[in-house]
Amino acid sequence: MPSFGPWPQQPPTNHPGNSGPVYVVYLGKGNASGFYHHYDSADDCVGADSIAPPNFHGRLIKSFPTVQAGRSVYKECFQTGILGLLAEPVTKSMVYIVTKGFEPGVYTTKKAMLSHGLNWRGGEATCTEGTVAQATAIFELWRALGHVNRLRWDRKFILDDFCNEEDHKYIDFR
Repeated sequence: MPSFGPWPQQPPTNHPGNSGPVYVVYLGKGNASGFYHHYDSADDCVGADSIAPPNFHGRLIKSFPTVQAGRSVYKECFQTGILGLLAEPVTKSMVYIVTKGFEPGVYTTKKAMLSHGLNWRGGEATCTEGTVAQATAIFELWRALGHVNRLRWDRKFILDDFCNEEDHKYIDFR
């Protein structure tokens, strides 16, 4: 499977405020998530390791080359509900169905859904209890009804379908 970077991914610039790497924690201790400028915590700043240390089983974290790319991806995941879905408790028979993403389909782990189905981006997904065969049948029905959308790698992801920017003025991505 090819590896594609998230859109929009701006190259590092001479502007010090946009240089990376930065880190998005999708799932950390206590179901926490966040956007961090540093991985390691120091006296003067909190890093991603504060909620997603290397020894924490189940952590989902990714680095991005610029502040703009990291903020954009974190905002998409927040606004589309992917961060909330990742916080759901896992059971033995949990399966994930991506209906709007870069590889729509059925996935058996949160990491596979996020990395392959959504390419570490926002989208539409749900989880259900059952077998992979049952989830595949649901997915195929939704596809036949026109509810499955494959996002293109070369197009900007539009959040307007999911959430009005005015509804989330309290979010500070600085």
